[in-house]
Amino acid sequence: VQLVTLPEKAALALKNNPNIAFVEEDAAVYATAQSTPWGVTHINAHKAHAANVTGSGVKVAVLDTGIDASHPDLNVKGGVSFVSGEPSGLTDGNGHGTHVAGTVAALNNTVGVLGVAYNAELY
Repeated sequence: VQLVTLPEKAALALKNNPNIAFVEEDAAVYATAQSTPWGVTHINAHKAHAANVTGSGVKVAVLDTGIDASHPDLNVKGGVSFVSGEPSGLTDGNGHGTHVAGTVAALNNTVGVLGVAYNAELY
């Protein structure tokens, strides 16, 4: 993290510039609890969860840009890459595959987000 400060006079000059919509102080924010993404709620996954349908015993293959196997909110059991130049399916140089994996099966814990099938194994 790099902290950048701006003198008050410079901040005022930016605020008065007609080409700038607004100036505000940057503040650090932190997630303090697990959240449920809109899509997971939209498909009524909570109804499946209430019926104890949580992905237990299910293996899911995410065919995308890979999955970051070190992500603390994912239960990654294995993976393979079929993309030349990407030697491992357990890394994700793009981030999209990890995002998809989180939607599918982010763990039911106190951090990050809740996935649709939070007890599923990811590959």
